[in-house]
Amino acid sequence: YYLSAQGERPLADIVAAIRTELKVRLALSPLALTQAEELLTRYLAYKKALLALEQSKSSGSVSGKPMSAHLRERLSRLHGLRLSYFSNDEVMGLFAAEELRDEDALRRMEIFEDPRLSTAQKQFKLAQLDAMLPSSLREGREASYRISEVEQRVSQMRAAGASEQE
Repeated sequence: YYLSAQGERPLADIVAAIRTELKVRLALSPLALTQAEELLTRYLAYKKALLALEQSKSSGSVSGKPMSAHLRERLSRLHGLRLSYFSNDEVMGLFAAEELRDEDALRRMEIFEDPRLSTAQKQFKLAQLDAMLPSSLREGREASYRISEVEQRVSQMRAAGASEQE
């Protein structure tokens, strides 16, 4: 929450507000307060390193490799960076949902890019990925599919001459 105000307030003010909040919430547990402050310090250092990593890689050129190969390399660098600042448990706690979404997107991209697969085979593999998703991610994906289906149907109806009321 606090870090979302970055750009509106100076980072030093935001970090001071976070540290104040931690002291209030964890006043009865000095050990937890110390751990939380250490985690905050590492998280801020990670964000700086992430920015540097993204800037260094954004200036690189794209080779003839498939886009999914570039994405896999990027995600591997990102995961490695995370592990250099956090323990495995902390990475799971902080980034598990994001990494799951990224891996799912990567696998879908690899399926779309695979010229050896027919359309039917691609659809089958995509359905398999959908079945493996946790219910929370699957529900979000299904909701976006429904929106896309409605938009597509509206476009088809307009193309066929339907009025806005229809």
